[in-house]
Amino acid sequence: MSVTLQYARKIRRLVHSGSSVRQVADQLKLPYMVVYNVATGRTWKELTDPPPVARLPRRRRKQQACVVCGQMYMPKNTAKGRCSRCYVYWQRNKRERPVDLVSGCALSAQEIADLGRRYEAGESLRVLAGDAGCDKQTLRHKLVQAGYRIRLASEQRLLNAKMVIRIRADFYENGVALPDLVRKYRLKRRTLYAAVMGHSWPHVPGIPLERCPGPAYCTRCGLNLGKHLGPLCFYCLEETRGGCDEK
Repeated sequence: MSVTLQYARKIRRLVHSGSSVRQVADQLKLPYMVVYNVATGRTWKELTDPPPVARLPRRRRKQQACVVCGQMYMPKNTAKGRCSRCYVYWQRNKRERPVDLVSGCALSAQEIADLGRRYEAGESLRVLAGDAGCDKQTLRHKLVQAGYRIRLASEQRLLNAKMVIRIRADFYENGVALPDLVRKYRLKRRTLYAAVMGHSWPHVPGIPLERCPGPAYCTRCGLNLGKHLGPLCFYCLEETRGGCDEK
């Protein structure tokens, strides 16, 4: 956006009189950077009366206290009165950050042991931190101090027998829906569905007898179908179609 000579002179006169760039921009209804470039001489270099300003005073933002924890921080328009840590916690958990986090998340030894057992069973640090009202990094540090091994990034989504037993217990006994299990264990829906229904990890207990997939046999000759889900085996199907004469 370009300005005329009359506007350029008016901008420099107002800046020399003591007005800030923001005030001049609001008064003339011009963009901030247009007024700044004219006042400092980046544009209209040929205009020498009035001369450009050598250096404008830098505006310094004042720190303010967080509305949640009271910590001083540099305000941002998107934080809504929260510091960076409280804002991130509110974005992830959709609730305010507990005040106990300011003093270092006071957890007893029994609570840390319970969280450690749940973590070894396969739950993620994010879910555990949300249940404990604690920051994720703080909980990670406390689990390391208690002697628990933190899973690597490549191990975060790998199933194990303990996790499969816990998943099936949540689904069949506690009535947790499959979408909630996906968010809790951070696994793909098809992976959880296969583990719950017994398509994968069939040797691990936890599926009720009435839900166990029994062996499938051909309804005509009694041949074990294996993974084939149709009522007839391949030979009987071809024979009924007339494709082959003998099995």
